[in-house]
Amino acid sequence: MKSSGDPDRGKFLGQRPAATIVGPEPPRTSRLGAGKATSTADSGPSHAAIARRAYEIFLSRGGGHGSDLEDWLRAERELAEERRRSER
Repeated sequence: MKSSGDPDRGKFLGQRPAATIVGPEPPRTSRLGAGKATSTADSGPSHAAIARRAYEIFLSRGGGHGSDLEDWLRAERELAEERRRSER
């Protein structure tokens, strides 16, 4: 006997397979602005700028793995502080 997860199950029972339900498309950007190439006055540093800085931090630590979140958060802080200083 075939399991209920088998796509051929309906063929043996004379049933049509269940339709796939498609919902609305999710938003294209996250709260961090993923996918944006530049920053706007209110949004802070761009995703690309944070990624570049986080990679620089990663390399400065010698490339050791396991601290990616800390590198990312440090990059966000540094870029935000840099921006605040330049706006003064």
